[in-house]
Amino acid sequence: STSAWPTSGGNNERTGLLYKDIPFPLEIAWTFSECSPILGGIIASKNTIYFADNQGTLYALENNSGDIRWTYSLGGSCCGTPLLTDNRLYIGNSYEALCLNPENGEVIWKSEANNQKTREKSSNSPLLIRDCVIFCDDYFTVYNTENGEVVTTKNIGSEPHANTGPCADSEYIYIPIHKKIEILSVHTLRSIGEIKIRSKITSGPVLHNEHLIVGLNDSSIEIISTNTMKMSWNYTFNKRECKLVLSRPACSSGLLFAADPFGMIYCFTLSTGRLMWEHHYFERIDSPLIICNNKLLITGNEYIFALSIHDGGFLWERGFDNRKVPFPVTSSPAIVDNYLYIGRDKLYAFKCSSH
Repeated sequence: STSAWPTSGGNNERTGLLYKDIPFPLEIAWTFSECSPILGGIIASKNTIYFADNQGTLYALENNSGDIRWTYSLGGSCCGTPLLTDNRLYIGNSYEALCLNPENGEVIWKSEANNQKTREKSSNSPLLIRDCVIFCDDYFTVYNTENGEVVTTKNIGSEPHANTGPCADSEYIYIPIHKKIEILSVHTLRSIGEIKIRSKITSGPVLHNEHLIVGLNDSSIEIISTNTMKMSWNYTFNKRECKLVLSRPACSSGLLFAADPFGMIYCFTLSTGRLMWEHHYFERIDSPLIICNNKLLITGNEYIFALSIHDGGFLWERGFDNRKVPFPVTSSPAIVDNYLYIGRDKLYAFKCSSH
């Protein structure tokens, strides 16, 4: 695909990794405030960014000005992240799976499979597997990308958090369901097993170097070997206070980067769980982490900041112009064409002032 950040986490593994660098220091280049709060993530092609707001409007904005290209009313609140391919844009609303033309927002197909008006089909990011697109909510449903016909569907009965959702490699699809991960074959779309998790999954899974990483609702992360289907190691951030780990971890070169809800950022070796460094920032962190070259970008509730992935050294920070927001900032950021986009009370576009 030609798109630079086509899905939540940047790729099907959800690693949050961009190989290109973004020049620092970043300043707010423009903001877009016509939307309601953005709880889901941003995706971006070379010239357009896409996101849905809490009121259920899907926006397509010009990426270097914030001018509206088109909007589409989803008819209900949305906290999910869209998915972009070369000529299709997929998103779920409260009771439909939608496929739109990314150029003009016209509907290519929509499906009301398993239609129950009460549930949100939009709480995470759809996943593209060959000629199929997968949506997860109370149901796991696979649609044909061409016409929206249902290939297979299954009631899994668990409403996931905004930064959970299916991830995949070339062989398997991993679906988070409450306290387990169901594994499907990419080729047959049939279940081949499941991995039990000791607590409720609140972020992830992320897939890297034959390991799956999930954040849990008891202030911990769990790392599972995809070879043995068993836990490799786990780490509890704070034993005294249980909070949801909503920030989806990021991975690069065998390292795992994770943020806890108490404002700590950690770097571990993925295979052994050895703690390489930690950084105290003391700001609530619920947004997914992203890695850009050798920088780790972290979105807090009031600040965005960057650390060196090598030693956790502090590189840069910038406060949002409206510091306090009455909700946790869970939106998944996107980077494209030297811009960093973050959803919050409004959309923020950051860019290096000298570029």
